[in-house]
Amino acid sequence: MAPDEAAAPVSRRRPAGVWVISLFYWISAVWTVVGLVLVLSGRVPLPEAQKAYYASLSPLDYGFSLLQCVLTLAGAVMLFLLKRRAYGLLVAAFVLGLAQVAYQIVAKHWLSAIGGPGLIGALFGWGVGLAIILYARRLVARGILA
Repeated sequence: MAPDEAAAPVSRRRPAGVWVISLFYWISAVWTVVGLVLVLSGRVPLPEAQKAYYASLSPLDYGFSLLQCVLTLAGAVMLFLLKRRAYGLLVAAFVLGLAQVAYQIVAKHWLSAIGGPGLIGALFGWGVGLAIILYARRLVARGILA
C-alpha cells in the first residue's frame, strides 16, 4: 500500500438514524428554549405547583440544566459528524439528567409540579434517550462512529 493510500480519508455514509436523531435533538433544543422563555416571561399561565417549582430553582439548577443541554447538543453534533465521542457525551448528559431529576424530586417537589401527564412524558423521554444511547453504542461497535 502506498503512503498516499494510507492517508486517504475513509468515506463513511451517515445512517438515516443519525439524521433523525440529530434533527430531533436540535428541534428539541429550540423548543425547550422557547418554552422556557415563555414560562419565565409569564406568557404561559402555570398552576400554583409549577409556579412554586420555578420559583424554587436556583442559578445552580439552571446551570446544571444548561450543562446537560450543552452535553446533549455536543453529543448530537458528534453523532452527526460520526465521532465516537458522541456516545460518551450522550451517556454523560443522560446520567446528569437522571441525577438532576433525583435531586429535583427530593429538594424541589418536581413530581407535584409536573403531575401525571408530565411524568409520563418524562418516562417516554428517558426511554427515547436510552434508545439513542444504545443506538450510538451499536454504531461504535460497528465502526461507524470512529
